Amino acid sequence: MSTKKSKKEIDRRLLDGVTYEIGPDETPISRAIIIGDVHGCAVELEELLSACEYEPLSDLVILVGDLIGKGPASRDVVRYVRTRLPRVVSIMGNHDEVLAEYHRALLHEQAQFVATNTVVEGASSSESASVWCPLSSPTVHDLPAASSTACAVAPSPAPVALTVEQRAKVLEQCSIKDAYLHLYENELNEEDRAFLCTMPLWCRLPRTCFAAEHACETLPDEVVIVHAGIDPRKSLERQKRKHLLNMRTICSDGKPSKAGEGDGWVNSWHGPQLIVFGHDAVRGLQLTEFAVGLDTGCCYGKALTALILPERRIVAVPAHEMYSAPNIPLGYSSMAPAPQSSVDHTKDPDAESCKITDER
Repeated sequence: MSTKKSKKEIDRRLLDGVTYEIGPDETPISRAIIIGDVHGCAVELEELLSACEYEPLSDLVILVGDLIGKGPASRDVVRYVRTRLPRVVSIMGNHDEVLAEYHRALLHEQAQFVATNTVVEGASSSESASVWCPLSSPTVHDLPAASSTACAVAPSPAPVALTVEQRAKVLEQCSIKDAYLHLYENELNEEDRAFLCTMPLWCRLPRTCFAAEHACETLPDEVVIVHAGIDPRKSLERQKRKHLLNMRTICSDGKPSKAGEGDGWVNSWHGPQLIVFGHDAVRGLQLTEFAVGLDTGCCYGKALTALILPERRIVAVPAHEMYSAPNIPLGYSSMAPAPQSSVDHTKDPDAESCKITDER
């Protein structure tokens, strides 16, 4: 897996995105299993993978982000993904970003402390201030090649005990909730925290990644996985980070919005890429020709849903309970709702573009 970017572009706080590529000596994947917002629902994640008949050696699993928050086992979900790279990967979600931003802010404060309190032997005071700073060095990784077994995460500097005032400053900057602060300080380890900072904003999955015997004519040349959505007016490389992480609708003036006003952005997207996303539990499962929304409110007691490519089959498992109460009532049943599409693919047994499977 590689990025088509110069090294200068890669050396940023957060990698924009990655393209999954199969090398000439590597085995193409049989299937891609793309999973909606997990939000700490580790048991349901395991059950969904079982329902999809997940094969670790031949399948690729991509989560649309929001691994953490609201559910009971955020640490377990983070660790499951981190320890199974590169065949299990995740896009950055807006909830994941909360801890990633907090981690980077702490490292930045730590680096400033080191810079002002470290004197390198034989160097002038001005030279001694030029120490490693997490925000100016690569804190992200090129997702490894398909044959790799480990994730390259930039090392953190040796721990430095920040003062109460320094930590309070970071907390004020980040406005982190108590539950997330507890998760960060008491459940996640340093590898988990660093991993959250490496999650890309999008992933391109070319059709050529799939083995020839699994090729499907209805699959477009490229599938793009994001967390929330894309601005239909712009190319993928020109998307704003806040939109990729938070948008849900398009307002009457054509601008993206994270609130409920306007129309769902999928109705303004006409390809040619297939966009797979999450984030919008209110609308639930969304299926159009060129977009699939997979957030079906598992943490709210509904369901965890996956899209299997290249056959474009939907598989869902019910949540064990309501772990968190939604701010807005969700108007669908505990299982994945009927597809929101002008074409009902479930009525045509020969239709390949979408099949619905409920695993109860």
